[in-house]
Amino acid sequence: MSTNTSRSEAVKATTHAALDDAYREYPERLVNGAPKAKAAPDIVYINPLAASVVTVPPVPQQIEVEVTTRQSIQACIDQEAKIH
Repeated sequence: MSTNTSRSEAVKATTHAALDDAYREYPERLVNGAPKAKAAPDIVYINPLAASVVTVPPVPQQIEVEVTTRQSIQACIDQEAKIH
């Protein structure tokens, strides 16, 4: 979900004003200087998606081979080993 930028800017301005007031009234409590209001994030979630849901794993290659002899079976095994 995207954040509403017009509303977030108004909230940021209000927050910044409150932080400025707090700094003017109690500078000794804010030893790192005047605090700054942070910008709203670009995207927010109630429950963030797990990385496994977001990224799709590659599909493994499938080899279709008709096996009729022991040599053919070994050739399939060798070919499969080269892929993985």
